[in-house]
Amino acid sequence: MKKMAGVVVSADEQLALATNFLLSSPPGEIKEVLRDVSVLCPLLSDQVSHGVFHKYNNKMSQVLTSGDISVIMDECTEIDPSHYYDSRHGNVIQVDQMAQEIVDQVSGVDVPSKMQGLDEEREAVESAMQRYIDSQYAVGTTTCNVVPQGDILVVLISGEKLNLKNFWGGRWQSKFYIDLDSKTLEGVIKVYIHYFEDGNVQMNTDKSVDNVSISFSGGNADDMAKAVVAEISNQESEVQDSLEEMYVNMSKETFKDMRRVLPITRQKMDWSGAQMQLAKGFKK
Repeated sequence: MKKMAGVVVSADEQLALATNFLLSSPPGEIKEVLRDVSVLCPLLSDQVSHGVFHKYNNKMSQVLTSGDISVIMDECTEIDPSHYYDSRHGNVIQVDQMAQEIVDQVSGVDVPSKMQGLDEEREAVESAMQRYIDSQYAVGTTTCNVVPQGDILVVLISGEKLNLKNFWGGRWQSKFYIDLDSKTLEGVIKVYIHYFEDGNVQMNTDKSVDNVSISFSGGNADDMAKAVVAEISNQESEVQDSLEEMYVNMSKETFKDMRRVLPITRQKMDWSGAQMQLAKGFKK
């Protein structure tokens, strides 16, 4: 038991609080949060931390890059907590969850059958998505993986820009499920931004995409890929446009509403008198 501000907190409660802090870490900052939380909660062992990092990395779709290999850590690419599937190259990647690094390419690890197949469709979508990423995202910031899940293709997009020395960072995540039989797309788009110079400002928003129809001819993988990318572009553009509209509204209305209606004296300003005084000052 530990007493905090007059409240007795059990060991389990301490671990639950520490875990919540870690899982709530903004993009690229979990290691810094772990360093601080470990001081407050000595019960946070390496074993517990490893499990938390595993959940965090999958939840935040952490991108690991080594050479020309980039794999997004997600439940759809995970074989087990130490191995992920790079569908583009057909490789199994061993990872270090806490270091958030690729350790090696390995053999002898069975890839689940649901992650295999649909090769022609996956390659077509992956190629079209890469062109889309290159044209719409800043160079070197974003990775896209296309992974089969049985009869469904999953498109994973994870874009991240971090500048923690200048107190900001952010991540854009998109995850889309493409049902080739019903020709529908659904998924979610998430945006998480953190600015923390002399304060702590966060924006965490998401948009669900539900059962959107995709129009393409049945047997042509390239036509299907173009239709998928067009719809993904449409959905992501809607999010971008809504954010820009929000920022304009904040500038014109939200910040204005935060201003003091009356001065601290609680008396309205006599603008006519103030204008006369200002005019006299200009005449001197």
